[in-house]
Amino acid sequence: MSLVSEICRRLKRHKALRAVPIIMLTARAEEADRIRGLDTGADDYITKPFSPKELIARINAILRRVRPALAADILEYDDIILDNVSHRVTRAGQHIHLGPTEFKLLRYFMEKPSRVYSREQLLDAVWGHDVYLEIRTVDVHIRLLRKALDTAGTKDIIRTIRSAGYALGQKYINTNTKDGKCLVPNSSGSDYSNLAGVDLWAVHTTLTPRQRL
Repeated sequence: MSLVSEICRRLKRHKALRAVPIIMLTARAEEADRIRGLDTGADDYITKPFSPKELIARINAILRRVRPALAADILEYDDIILDNVSHRVTRAGQHIHLGPTEFKLLRYFMEKPSRVYSREQLLDAVWGHDVYLEIRTVDVHIRLLRKALDTAGTKDIIRTIRSAGYALGQKYINTNTKDGKCLVPNSSGSDYSNLAGVDLWAVHTTLTPRQRL
């Protein structure tokens, strides 16, 4: 158990892997072993023998907690509605045609609107860890997603955060926009280059009134 516990601790300390759920499958059924396993970072602890159906049910339960959108049939944000079952997207009542990759990108954004994701995070989440692509591949598909979503009379809802990545949501940082990019003013001396993985509303609360919209 000590080796397994150490692996679990290392995974939880790893920046890129800490959010990955861990289920321990073991023959150790003592209460002390269960407590030790959960305390070291396991999200669930299952002892042998166990039913494959139970294992699948527990995996689905954990995924619902970690990624609620995986369990939701319908996701809504602003005037966008995404149907996970039919893979249909509408904006302001108008059907939006998206390719498979753009659909995955939008769904990932809609799970946590206003959260800033780096290009690396989007590559891992949408294309997977085992796929080796140029980092600018993300920019290409973001551009396609924007083009599809920006129907007549609608606002650009995908935000580019300079030196950080992309987010779905309103502009909470007062910026001068150029070529679709959000340029954070440097007059305050603040550094917003490490925004990836944080919520925009949290950043908004740190700005002075003149920097806010």
